[in-house]
Amino acid sequence: MIAQAQTDPQFSQFYNVPLYHNPASVGTAGTRFAMTSRAQWAEVSSGMNTTLVSLDHSFGKSGSNVGGFILRDQQGKVGVVAYHVAMQYGYAIKLSKTWRLRTAMEAGVINKRLENNLKFVDQFDNSGLINPNNSEKLISESIFYPSVGAGLLLHNEVFWAGVSVNHLNRPEQSFFAQDQLNTRVATRATIYAGARIPLFHDINSSLSPTFLYKEQGSFKQMDLGVYAHFPISYAFRYKHKAASNVQGIAGVVYRGWVFEKYAHDLPNNDAIVLMAGLGFNNWGISYSFDAGINGKDMRLNNAHEISVIYTWKKARKRKKTFFPCPSF
Repeated sequence: MIAQAQTDPQFSQFYNVPLYHNPASVGTAGTRFAMTSRAQWAEVSSGMNTTLVSLDHSFGKSGSNVGGFILRDQQGKVGVVAYHVAMQYGYAIKLSKTWRLRTAMEAGVINKRLENNLKFVDQFDNSGLINPNNSEKLISESIFYPSVGAGLLLHNEVFWAGVSVNHLNRPEQSFFAQDQLNTRVATRATIYAGARIPLFHDINSSLSPTFLYKEQGSFKQMDLGVYAHFPISYAFRYKHKAASNVQGIAGVVYRGWVFEKYAHDLPNNDAIVLMAGLGFNNWGISYSFDAGINGKDMRLNNAHEISVIYTWKKARKRKKTFFPCPSF
């Protein structure tokens, strides 16, 4: 028997979890701290909650970049909790005055735990729980395994395109002693691209069409979206100091896979994602809502996601070449 499907959590705000999607994104914003939290199927008690915290740093002219992230993924109140800790090293190759090719490797470890005294089907009958023990042969309720990834990223100040592969080593992840099952983690492949097109000859006002394709096992999905960036001018005085430098971002994304259908000829649609955010000085905060568009009860496919980003900016002006991904 072969059991392969998506095992990794997903994020709607892909540009706010760049190290998770592609290790080659390490160092693209100088020094950056990011935290993203996602509540999927929030309207039901057995929903999923995922939080990712990352930190990365660029060493500038040397071309070296380092970073890492910690991810916690809880699948329902009674189920599996996973922790993924990864470190990344990347190198930026200068192809011309504006073009950069970034390469990176990732090495990490994943811990999955069975929590809250799980029950199995052989412990129940029509009258309820009949057997406190079950026939499932658990190897352990907490397993560890390594995970290795790699990525490439090509960009200038307007365009970007990247590709990454995670779980290259196909680690074993079974809790049970069942040799007939294929319990190796499926490799996750991601391909994405986009452009940041200035409006009115102003880099602060722009449109960014994007796409992101991901595949893991039999799971395939594509995000197609467009984001608008715009300045929000205001002025206030505090101790005789004026401030005005707020950047807004808003976007809409379709998520699905229109080239194939589910069983019984059902359309493979997932959600429409609506997103809005603000950036001020070194800070950025954004919120997105996934509106489910597949299934009889679309509420079950909803998700909420919020991201907070802090970027350390140097006093000198930013160099001409920067990463244009739709962020602040």
